[in-house]
Amino acid sequence: MGQRMTAAATWTRRRLEAYDWAMGARRVAFAVACGILCGLANVVLCLGVSWAGDAWRALPWLSALLPALAALEVVMYRRLGVVMDLRPGFNGLMKDMGANRRLPTRVGPTMLAGTLMSLLGGASVGPDSAAKYLGASVGAAMVPWFSVDDDNGEPAYDWAVACGLAACFSALLCAPLGVFAYLVEHLAARRCRVRHLPTVLLSCLVAAAFARPMGLQIQTPFVGSRAAAAPDLAGALLVAVGAAVAGVGFEVGVRLLEGLRSRMGRDPMRCLVTGGVVVAVALLVVPGLMGWAGLGTDLVVPALAEPHGGWGFALKLALTVVCLGFGLRGGEVTVMFVTGALMGSAVASLCGADPLLTGALAMAALYGVALGCPISGALVGCEFFGWGFAPWLLPCIGAAWLGRTALKGVVDQVRRHRE
Repeated sequence: MGQRMTAAATWTRRRLEAYDWAMGARRVAFAVACGILCGLANVVLCLGVSWAGDAWRALPWLSALLPALAALEVVMYRRLGVVMDLRPGFNGLMKDMGANRRLPTRVGPTMLAGTLMSLLGGASVGPDSAAKYLGASVGAAMVPWFSVDDDNGEPAYDWAVACGLAACFSALLCAPLGVFAYLVEHLAARRCRVRHLPTVLLSCLVAAAFARPMGLQIQTPFVGSRAAAAPDLAGALLVAVGAAVAGVGFEVGVRLLEGLRSRMGRDPMRCLVTGGVVVAVALLVVPGLMGWAGLGTDLVVPALAEPHGGWGFALKLALTVVCLGFGLRGGEVTVMFVTGALMGSAVASLCGADPLLTGALAMAALYGVALGCPISGALVGCEFFGWGFAPWLLPCIGAAWLGRTALKGVVDQVRRHRE
């Protein structure tokens, strides 16, 4: 035992002596500066999203212009020389990071402008994808200022992009631990060494601390610890089942539209304009559908306050699938929170549970299941609704994830059988 302790102490001492403390200080300084700048970028993002949403709610006929706005998005991307990846969320960004491609700094502002155009036309998309791209652009632009060196095969550029991506997303949600887990779950730290992950977390914490006093994030009431009651337990079970079904439905729906895009030649102009026409016609023709369009964060608080029955959450999810499936600019995270709140409220109406409890559970569970990040879902739920709510969150998200895995297995088996 004594020899093992001596060997461990010797190894630790050598590692500390070999560590470049000056470079480590530069990385810490970068993480802090990146968190502050991403917090500022998030202010611009949130104000722009608020303006676009207010304009659409005041002038609902703008939905008729969604095809033209979609075409304008494509023209803007082409004029700026930015590649338009039609996959939803930030899957294109993940691909670029995995392939070690350098992102032009203009990618972030371009994604922001495209997202604002989509929201101006009433598209059911969120600002989170723009936040990730904005943060990545900030990190990519800042890294030369700090003269950070590569580390044994790990490009400093990739680490800087990860810092910026996580920081701006953390500023948007004000949930630094959940966002950090989201990054690790999705990127699996492939391009970022484990010893540098603490600086990524630091950038998340700084950005969230900068953004929280401004109150621009989704407003969620505190839930905390709750006693178990039969209606609430039944509601939690229904939420787990609903989140699993809705999460798989979201994935399957987007996949089907991706197949349609393939048959359309994957031409951005054709795909986005087609999606704009489909959404615009649906919003202008189907009675009541306009109430589920747009970002919809204004629906969260009423849904958590009182039970609302109906299939509004399914309509919201379907609109999101169509918008993102056809490639309209925007993200899915914030929209999943809205859909989850509506689902939880419907469950509460069905079984007599507390809508605050079922709504909070559904927001975290649907986010974790639909986006494939259950750990992040649990952490974001705790940061949104209080750590005392964890005894409810963890079993619900775990059950939803198991249900999602089983359903996805069945769907994949059916697809292979048809092929």
